[in-house]
Amino acid sequence: MENYGEKPKIERVKECVHLLQQIKGLGITEHSTGYDELKSKMDDWVYKGYGFTGTIVFPKFLRKAIVVLPVKKNTTATIQLKTIT
Repeated sequence: MENYGEKPKIERVKECVHLLQQIKGLGITEHSTGYDELKSKMDDWVYKGYGFTGTIVFPKFLRKAIVVLPVKKNTTATIQLKTIT
């Protein structure tokens, strides 16, 4: 059962699907370094409700993803890709 104020599981699933589609649209696939770590964080968020805020590196693309997977309702999950400097 979900806690009041916690983002419902169905919302977490929808947001993960959307974010993964965007990432894949940029050419980052499940074979890319960093993808497994991102997917693991998303799985923990969807199935266990564990939020995550941090950085995941995709070295082949010279990019880092700043990831926010929120616990609270009314906050959207985000991934911002930035150039590694």
